[in-house]
Order: sequence, then C-alpha cells, then structure tokens
Amino acid sequence: MSKDATKEEVNLALNKTATASGQTAASEAPEKAVDGIVNTKWCTTNSGGQWMQIDLGKISTLTEIVINHAEMGGEGSSLNTAAYHVEVSEDGQNYKEVLRVEKNTTGLTEDPIAVIHGRYVKLWIDEPTQGGDNAARIYEVEVKDLEEAVEIPPVYDPSKEVSTEALESTLELAKKADTEGALESVKARFEAAVEEAEALLVKVESGDEEVTQEMVDAANQELQDAMKGLKIKQGDKAELNKVIAEAEKLNKSDYEEKEFAEMQKALKEAKEMAANGDATQEMVDASVKSLQKAIGKLVPVKNNGAGDQNSQTKPEKEDPQGDSQKEPVKTGNQTATTGSLLGLMFAAILVVVAKFRKEKNM
Repeated sequence: MSKDATKEEVNLALNKTATASGQTAASEAPEKAVDGIVNTKWCTTNSGGQWMQIDLGKISTLTEIVINHAEMGGEGSSLNTAAYHVEVSEDGQNYKEVLRVEKNTTGLTEDPIAVIHGRYVKLWIDEPTQGGDNAARIYEVEVKDLEEAVEIPPVYDPSKEVSTEALESTLELAKKADTEGALESVKARFEAAVEEAEALLVKVESGDEEVTQEMVDAANQELQDAMKGLKIKQGDKAELNKVIAEAEKLNKSDYEEKEFAEMQKALKEAKEMAANGDATQEMVDASVKSLQKAIGKLVPVKNNGAGDQNSQTKPEKEDPQGDSQKEPVKTGNQTATTGSLLGLMFAAILVVVAKFRKEKNM
C-alpha cells in the first residue's frame, strides 16, 4: 500500500465556491448545496440546461461523487433527480465527462468514478424529477477523495499494447536484401524505411506510450513495399556509353546543320539517361535506339571544290613520247553501224552462192 493511500478521504466540495445556471431565490442559491447542511438546497426552475459548478480551489485527486436529492431533504421521492451527468476540468475550459446516471429513483446516490485530477466539478441536470415537475432540487453535493493531487498510475489497457513481432521479422529480412544495382530512388526509400522501423522499435522498448500499433503496422508495410521495389534494377549502360562515345567523335562541319542539330539533341538526352540512377533496361535501350537513329540520319556536306575526289575526272593516258592522249570512247551508235555492215556483206555472199548453183544446174 502506498503512503498516498493512507491519507484521509475528505469532502473536497465543502464550503467551496459554487455557481449555477439559475436559482429560485437567494435562500436556494448553489452555495446551499455545498454548506454541509442537508436540509438546505440549490433549486432552479430554469428550463433548458440546468447545471451547477463547484470550484474546488485547486487541482485535486477525485474518486467519488455523492449527491443528496429531494427525498434526503424531506420532500417526496417523486422529486428526486431522475437523470444527471458530471464533468470535470482542470482549467475550467476543457471538460471530461466522468459520470452519467439515468433512471435514478433514490434520494442518495454515491457514484465512484475513475480516478482523475480536477478543480472544477460540473453537475448537469438532465431530468430534474420523476414526473412533470421541471424544478431541480439538490440538497448537497460531495466530491470525495484526497485534498491534494497525487500521481495516478496508468490503467492497463490491453487494446493499447503494441506488438512489434511482424516488424522485427521484416527487419531481419531487410538485413539480407540485395540492394546492388537497385534504382537509386528505391534504394533511398528502402534505407529510410529501415531507419524508421529501427527507431520505432527503440521507442517501444523504452516504453514510449506515444507509439501506437497503427504506427508500427504502417512502418512494417512501408518496409515491405520498399523491399519489393529492390527487385527492379538499373539498366546496363555499356552499349549506351559506346554509342555516346561514337557520337562525340563526329565533326559538326562534316554534316548538314539540321540533321546534326537533331543528333546533338539525341546525344544530350542519351547522356542524361546514362547519368540517371533510376533508368531501367527498357529506358536505356530506347535511348540507344534514339541516338543511333539520329546518327543514321546525318547528311554529309557536299564539297564542289577541286579537293573533292568524287568530282575529279579520270586522268588521261600518256603516250611514250609524253603526249597526253584520251582513250577513245566507244559509243552505242558506232556499235550499231558495224553490225549493219557485216549483215549486208553476209547477205551479198548468200546471193552470189545461190546464183552460182543455179547456173551450174542449167
């Protein structure tokens, strides 16, 4: 048993300041309900919200609310409060409901509440009597427990217990994960997820109550998703770098301006792809094809000067005496003429032979 438990339980509301939503007369003011005299009362006939508040003067530890209703003051039991609830606040601004009673018929109610710290205790009258009388009648209100605030031990709540078993298991798998060649953004996400998971486990082990099961589950899911992303690897850029090197050797003055400008654009994009840590094989292959296509479309510049080997004429042959002679060029007309003469000569021979044979036979 703690030393706090041995302190005397007191009525914290006795002779404290009381206010209310209204009163029927000065003789039935709210302070009459905290004066320790059972045959004096607070009474109000105000319609709507009927309430009475007690200022305990300082924050104290509260455990029980005791109320003397109409019957305790000598009135009929039909005038006992039928329904009410109680709120507690430390600052008079933020309240928490600690008690709600419905269908009450007795003249004396003694209601234990969960241990709480508070200075302001507010009693709300929800149903003032058992019948149609709308007058609230409270003869005495007692707020019980220690006059000074003591440390309240936390109440064990199984629903708030945090399980880290799944997260710990995922972290073990993460230690074996292969990050070699993974996309840079995915690798960064994975490393951040590992760091967050480890930090949460440290907080749980230290008893940090701010860590919830939802936070642990979310960290576990994020780590699992990040690990799946590690399967996507960066593309092999060897071929891309080779084509880039070939393109960089090309001389701008050797090609038509428009096509060379297009090739330079493709070259710039290829270099950006080579430096991209998130480039997949599909992306790299597409960049290679794009640059190769641009190189293939280059048009050499035409040179009409004397130095153009394609435009040089075939050199003339020199005779033994050193004179230049041009080779005779056979044309198609000459060939046709020669063929015609030979044909005429052959026909003439045939005529002579035929004539000779005829004369011999005669």
